[in-house]
Amino acid sequence: MSHRLAFLACALLLGVFAAACTAVSGGDDVDAVPQRIPFGCGERAHYALEEIDGTPVATGTLEARCEGGGWLLTQRYTAVDASEGDVFDVSEVVANLATLAPVSSTRAATQGDGVERWDAVFAADRSSVAFTRVEPDGDTDERELRLRENAYDNESALWLWRALPLDEEYDARYVSVSAVSRNQVTVRATVVQQERIEVPAGPIETWRLQVRSGRATRVAWIGIDSPHPLVRWDNGEQVFLLLSLDEGSGSP
Repeated sequence: MSHRLAFLACALLLGVFAAACTAVSGGDDVDAVPQRIPFGCGERAHYALEEIDGTPVATGTLEARCEGGGWLLTQRYTAVDASEGDVFDVSEVVANLATLAPVSSTRAATQGDGVERWDAVFAADRSSVAFTRVEPDGDTDERELRLRENAYDNESALWLWRALPLDEEYDARYVSVSAVSRNQVTVRATVVQQERIEVPAGPIETWRLQVRSGRATRVAWIGIDSPHPLVRWDNGEQVFLLLSLDEGSGSP
């Protein structure tokens, strides 16, 4: 893998998880609960990823599949200068069909000449999570964490925000669990305003959603109309822009 691709893989890992990199007090109320599942089985969204200055760096695909009575939520990213089919960063989350409560997750990223993987397996009552990190050389490191209430896997955030009952006064918190950083933090999601934005998929009316954890603040634009797609996402390292959306077969 090229040095550029290795750098991009690291940047994506840092950027996507930026909202969950700074620990905050455990005393915050956590009241953000999905009240709708707007995406359907087989939904697939395609994104262009750009650096903050507009330089194209990667493409991404977010897919929601119904498997085994739950959701399988998948993210795949490929550098624009990579060989066809050369996916350098992929994650999968298994989640409850009705609530998005996490069951397990895995993320694998090409790092140099090897692949690094992070796994999380949640207790059935969501009271704890077991992390496993697999290094490129095959070494493993395991850790268990007791969870706070209302915890969701960070890898499912790009779907979770869409399932929240967003409106002009929305302001709520949830606990984000990251297998990469092996921690849990409070994330505050606040609608700042309604905003019409232009992306390659066209002009779309959105809720501008401020996503904050500790000192880190990021912004997501969520479509107002069903199926409330993630239209744009600025994670501080890259900007995701919606290219196209295949809504799939509808509600499971």
